[in-house]
Parts: sequence; C-alpha cells; structure tokens
Amino acid sequence: MIEYSSQRSGAKKDLDVKPPLLRMENISKSFLGVKVLDRVDFTMERAEVVAFLGANGAGKSTLMKILCGVYHADEGRILLDGKQASFNNPLQAYGAGISVVHQESSLIPTLTIIENLFLGREYSRPGGVLDEAAMLKEYETIVGELKSQGMSIIFITHFLDEVKSIADSATVIRDGRIVADHISPSTPIRNIVALMLGKEASERQTYAKASPGPVMMEVRDLTRGNEFSNVSFELRAGEVLGLVGVVGSGKTELARALFGASQSHTGTIRLEGRQLRFKSPAQAVKQGMGMAPEDRKTLGLILEHDIESNISLSSLGDIARYGFINGNKEKNRAADVASRLSIKYVDLKQKIKFLSGGNQQKCVLARWLLASPQVLVLDEPTRGIDVATKEQIYAIVRDLAAKGKSVLYLSGDPAEVLIVADRIMVMQKGRIKRVFDTVPTEDLLLKEMIEVSNE
Repeated sequence: MIEYSSQRSGAKKDLDVKPPLLRMENISKSFLGVKVLDRVDFTMERAEVVAFLGANGAGKSTLMKILCGVYHADEGRILLDGKQASFNNPLQAYGAGISVVHQESSLIPTLTIIENLFLGREYSRPGGVLDEAAMLKEYETIVGELKSQGMSIIFITHFLDEVKSIADSATVIRDGRIVADHISPSTPIRNIVALMLGKEASERQTYAKASPGPVMMEVRDLTRGNEFSNVSFELRAGEVLGLVGVVGSGKTELARALFGASQSHTGTIRLEGRQLRFKSPAQAVKQGMGMAPEDRKTLGLILEHDIESNISLSSLGDIARYGFINGNKEKNRAADVASRLSIKYVDLKQKIKFLSGGNQQKCVLARWLLASPQVLVLDEPTRGIDVATKEQIYAIVRDLAAKGKSVLYLSGDPAEVLIVADRIMVMQKGRIKRVFDTVPTEDLLLKEMIEVSNE
C-alpha cells in the first residue's frame, strides 16, 4: 500500500494562492532517438525536501541536468516562482538559485554524503567507530535549518531508509516517467521498491554454494609499506571469497597489488602453482586475472569511448588479427554479453559516459565475462547502484563461481558479502584479522570489522 503525504511540510497558509517554487512541466528528452524522459511533471513547494527516487537509468540524473542547464529539454518548460526560466549552462541556473551536488563530486568518493559533510569532525563511539546515527541526526538538523530559511531540496538516494528521516515527500520515476508523487515518507520500503521496479520486490535470492575445487591463487605474507602487511590466503576454483573491511582497512590497496597496479611489495603470489610478480595490470590479464576497480569512472572505464570498445578492451587478442580488430566480431560479442547482463543502451557505439552508473558497472563486468579470466577481483562492485542491479550482480558472481571461476569479492557492506560469499576474510588496519570458513551472522561479522584488535 502506498501512503500519500497529507500536507507539504514547511508550506505556509497563503501558499494556496502562490505558485510552487519549482514546476517542471511536460519535460521530454531523447538521446539518439530513444526517449529517456517522457512528459515528466515535477513540482516542489518552498521549504520542502522531496526524495526523488528511481532505479539506475530511470531518468533521475537527466532531469536534474535539465534543471541545472547541462542539458536542454526537447519539450516542456521550467517555471520558477511561476515565471518561465531557461538555462544554457549551470552558471545561469546557479544565478537563479539552483545548485546541484552530483554523486560523483564527493570530496572523498569512498565516503557517503554524510561522512563527507562531517569529514574532520566526525562523531565517534568508543574504539574509534563512526557514530553514523549522531551524524545523521545533525544532518537532519542542518536540513531543517535550510528549510527554515525557505530553501527547498531535491534529495536523490539509493538508501531508501534515509527517506523517512529526511524527506517530506517522495517522487518515483521509472523508465523516464513519473509513476507516483507526494508519497509519504512513512510508506514501507518494499512498496517504494515495487514502484521503482514496476513489480513487487521478490524475496532476496539465496544462492547455492558449490564445493570449491583446487587452489587457483595462493598469497603468502604479502606486504607493502604501511598499506597492508603479512596478508596470506588461498582462493579456490568455484569459490567466492569475501574480503570485508571499513574504509582505510587496506583492502583496495591489496587488490591493486594483486592485479599489478602497484608494485614494491614483498611476499609471494601464485596462480595455479606458478609464482608470479606482475609489473602491470596487462601482465595480470595475460596470466588469467581480471579486476573491476572501486572507482569505475576513473580506473574502470574510458568514458569518452563507446560501449563496444569498453566491453572488448580486455579481449582484443581474440577479436584482432595482424593488429586489426574484426569489427563484426567485436560488435557481436559485445552485443551478446550486453544482452546477457540486461545492459540498457541505445547503440553500442554511443559513449559509455551517457549510461547510468549501474549500467556502466555492468559494462565493466561484461568486459570480464567476455575475457573469461580464471581469477576475478571485484572491488565494491555494487557501490552507487540500485537494489535491482545489485541483485543482478550477485547472480552474475554466483554464476561465475558455478562455472568454476574464482572470485575475490571486496566490500565494506557485510550484508552483501554474506549473500554472495562462500568464505569471508575480515581486514583491519592492513591485516587479515579473521577468516570465517562458514558464513557467520551479520552481527558477528560487523563486530569483527569494527572492534579494534589488541594485537
């Protein structure tokens, strides 16, 4: 059941005779002939916080870019205080009082919005653990102060539990159309998810865990400066090995060293019994490794290149002859793997920067499905993407394991590692603190992540 907001918070008694602060009417936008926004109407009152929700690729960012002058709408108009407005660039929008903070513009991209806001003055509990509840409470206070000054806020998030505490109402967009607005923040999350997906959210998928095969990767006493030290583990064929740790635990630095993106480390790395020392990621790929990095935009994709070339980037040896790429083979293979991963795109030749974050991440995974490495390292593969796409990625990872591949799955979210992993390692301050050979409870895993070891 969907609940609707009975009043627009912060509205004054005389608002009935005043126009809304913002009205976007009949907004449509197409890229390469495909409509991504279809007659969208969006209204916001003064001193209101509206949660603007939707799955990856639903049209959220496109609508916001039209609002702040990055894109021009093909149809429709924008009204501010009842007067028509048109912006040719973000500076003009800013001059009219509109400012957009994009998700890629965080001070530190590995931190949440709230963690960035409180950077350098964090609330902590004993043991140095961040007190996110206290920071969220102050964030709510800040939002309240902005509202008291008459400011209105459009709040875009994939963390639906934040909606109840911050927003006055919610609007849901799906496939370029508004499907519900003025939704009460107290509406159950499962009902909001159903609106986002166009169907009832199913129970979370559970995955059968296969018996692992022989050891494919063996790491012994790997150490690099103050980043990580004496890291040892084995990764078997057909296994998903989870590696969890908070920001600063050293897990990303470890992943980069395993893949040859950083050198100057001691210790040994063996693949299928062969001791190897990679001087570059290219050498790691040749030896049967792949990696999806944490920062997909900077390290995982070439944003100015098209979808097709990004997907085929690690498989050029299979689609080229005498130094020339077979265009038909490249196109057919990229289209096949894109179809398997349900990647939403207009044309394989469109620049990948125009895809949503979730579809960009699936393109990174598509590259490695096409290259088919034996060992795949995934660093925060679901960061910044919606619930439905996360479930797709979990299924992809488990399917890889079922086919005998070895996956090292890095995440700061204990809940998702419990879903996808066969075994779990906990990393803290650059060391492997504990290894769970059987899946623990979420409480126990979180406890191991945040409690400071006495060693």
